[in-house]
Amino acid sequence: MRELTLEELELISGGIDTLETITVTGTRDGDGWDGWDGWWDGGYDGGDGGYDGGGGDGGDPPAEEYPPCVEASPEGVAPGAILDAARNAASQIAAGNDETYEYGALIYELNGVVGVGNIYTQNNTGQVQIGAGGVPDGARIVGYIHNHPDVGGIDDRTPSDHAGGDWDQYNGLINSTSLPRGITADPNMLLFIYTNEDGKVRAYDKTDEGTTTASCAV
Repeated sequence: MRELTLEELELISGGIDTLETITVTGTRDGDGWDGWDGWWDGGYDGGDGGYDGGGGDGGDPPAEEYPPCVEASPEGVAPGAILDAARNAASQIAAGNDETYEYGALIYELNGVVGVGNIYTQNNTGQVQIGAGGVPDGARIVGYIHNHPDVGGIDDRTPSDHAGGDWDQYNGLINSTSLPRGITADPNMLLFIYTNEDGKVRAYDKTDEGTTTASCAV
C-alpha cells in the first residue's frame, strides 16, 4: 500500500517536529502559486480549550447531532464538538491557497476535550502529509480533515478511491499499531473533506467507503 509506512519525518509546521505521518492522496492536477511556504505557525488547537464534554473549563459542547448521512461515529464524543472542530479547521484551510494546494489536520479527543492538531501542507496539488504535531500524548484520533483543490472534470467533494487514496489512508491510520506517543485512532473516526468548489465541509464514515456520491454538508 503506497506511502503507508508511517515513518518518522521532520516536518516544519509550527517548528520542527519529528513525528509520524500519514499521506492523504488525491488525484489532482495543476501547478499553482507557491505563496504559502511555512504558513500557519503553531497550527490550530480547537479554540480556547476545546470542548470538555461536560461543562468544565472548556465549556459545554454544542448540542448539535450528526446529520443522517453519518451512520457510524466515535463513541463518547459529542457530535457537535467534532463537527465544530472540522468547520473551524476548514475555515483555516480556506484562508490558505486551497484552490491549488491540499491542507490537512487530525481531529482528536482527550478526556472529553476535542481539538485540532497542526494544519499541514507541502504545497502539493495532489496530496498532503498530515503529522501528529499538536495532538496530545494519549489522545484518540476521532477524525481528520483535508481539502481537495478545485479541478475541472473531477468531483472534488468525494474521497479519492484509487490505490493509496483517501480510503487507503483512512484504513491505514485505523489499523496502525505504531502511532507515536500513545496516540490511537478510533475505528469509527470520521473523514472530512472541504472543497472550495462549493465552500462546504462533507462528512464521510466507514460505511461510505467506495462511494462515488457526495455526502451531505455539515
